[in-house]
Amino acid sequence: MPVPRLARLPIPRLLAAALLLAAVGGCATSKPVATVGQLAPELAGTAIDGRAVSLSSLRGHPVLVNFWASWCVPCTREFPLLLERYNADHQADGLEIVGVLWNDSPGPARDFMMNHSASWPSLPDPDGSAKATYQAVAPPQSYFIDRKGVILSRQIGELTAADLDRRHPAVTDPAIVVDDLTKRYGARPVVDGLTFSVSRGEVFTLLGPNGAGKTTTVEIVEGYRTADGGSVRVLGTDPGTGGPNLKASVGLMLQGGGGIYPQARPDEILRLYASFHAGGRGPQKLIDLVGLRTSARTPYRRLSGGEKQRLALAVALVGDPEVLILDEPTAGMDPEGRAATRTLIAELRGTGVAILLTTHDLADVERLADHVALIDHGRLVAAGSPDELASSASPRLRFRLPHPLEVADREELSGTLLDGAPGSLTDEGGGRYRLDGVTAEPDVLARLARWSAERGLLIAELTTGRGSLEERYLELVAGAEGEPGAPRGEADA
Repeated sequence: MPVPRLARLPIPRLLAAALLLAAVGGCATSKPVATVGQLAPELAGTAIDGRAVSLSSLRGHPVLVNFWASWCVPCTREFPLLLERYNADHQADGLEIVGVLWNDSPGPARDFMMNHSASWPSLPDPDGSAKATYQAVAPPQSYFIDRKGVILSRQIGELTAADLDRRHPAVTDPAIVVDDLTKRYGARPVVDGLTFSVSRGEVFTLLGPNGAGKTTTVEIVEGYRTADGGSVRVLGTDPGTGGPNLKASVGLMLQGGGGIYPQARPDEILRLYASFHAGGRGPQKLIDLVGLRTSARTPYRRLSGGEKQRLALAVALVGDPEVLILDEPTAGMDPEGRAATRTLIAELRGTGVAILLTTHDLADVERLADHVALIDHGRLVAAGSPDELASSASPRLRFRLPHPLEVADREELSGTLLDGAPGSLTDEGGGRYRLDGVTAEPDVLARLARWSAERGLLIAELTTGRGSLEERYLELVAGAEGEPGAPRGEADA
């Protein structure tokens, strides 16, 4: 009968092996405990109001786990603050609160919640398992959990407003803060005193002509370039000195492939990048998410321009980032690809991701952007929502006549409509004309109608308004051209 391999080991080795097996066995059966800096252990069950609750399903939202009891006096004082913060931040920042009862019965706890008009779920803990897992020592006790499910901090005792602001930056602080940023190449300023911030759950667009300073700004935010003046913070950290944790929290979509090996296939590329991250999104899920299933085994060099863009987006998402930086995300895509990518970006915004977008496609801006910063010569020219920028455009009156006017007639009509006011009448071709700088008041329309009637001309079309985002963009860039300053950088797109 053969002797088992383990039995043939010398006694010291046998003892070491036994200890190792015991240690491994203990690790396999031990339950995780809540540890700051680690993923929060699961909390799941039926809340006292009948709702199904799962902490893992709240991934993508900042979460406050609060151990409490209806008989606890500090909890009574704490509840109005939690209610105020929940009402303010649940819609704005996606904040979720999950209560866990501490030695309390569902009935009194349910009455307490109703009396305080609190709507977040609270889980009963009859066997004390949640209390043990989260090492709760007395009510109230709170855990602050970020959008990736990692525990930021723990507090034993009553919360204050300062505690919430200080301990949960995932709710209160912008994800990106750029303050008075300056960058020079030699004596030439490329970024000149630029200031903006990007909130979580926001699509912020940098817009401007080639050489305006967009790429340099984004490269400083990415940590690839250093600033000459001002400061940049990404998730509270200087991106130039941030370590692996910061880099893992920022996803970059680089136009043009970012140096991907031409023979590699999308599934191989995503498996490689996924190996650099603990957790994150699975490569196969990403392939389906960006619509590359039919091209998953195609060498990179044979992908179309739009497919390469989709792959670049998948690479940016592989680490499930909190901050996403996208450079011309829909460039080279067909209409279907552009629509799918815009939908995906909107969905990511809904999960609380902060998205910094650079693009020349004003359709992307109008459909996606919550906030737009127009920069030129490295300076901020205008900022606001797409609608706010478009509505600030100069007033315009457009109309179409049966045929183009002779130069003399056009000049006469211009004088009639402007009536001494500053503005211009532009021939857009084909009998179409645009009157800029004058609000379409009734007397202006009456002068146009009278002038046309006297000449027997039918006004075939007539529209009024403040113009489009594109027209406002061109206005602002043209205005910036006339300001003193250095020419745009040739190397900065």
